[in-house]
Amino acid sequence: MHMEHSMLHCSYDNKTCYKAKAVARIDKIDASEGYSTGGQILTVHGHGFGGDVFDVKIDGVPCRVLENENEYFKCLTGANPSPSSL
Repeated sequence: MHMEHSMLHCSYDNKTCYKAKAVARIDKIDASEGYSTGGQILTVHGHGFGGDVFDVKIDGVPCRVLENENEYFKCLTGANPSPSSL
């Protein structure tokens, strides 16, 4: 699973802002098997997911984020043209 996530941080007076990469922690994924045709909803539990929009890929295929909270997110898997060898 690949996740790209960055958060916007600002000084108290909002004069200085910068984006920082956030490291999310994954504790559990509710499905251990997937379908090469896609269409499966995965719930990923952990910490550090809420806030900015982020991209999720499962075996290189985008998984569309449906719900995004700090402790979990749900995404809809896309079709994989070839099964994973992992």
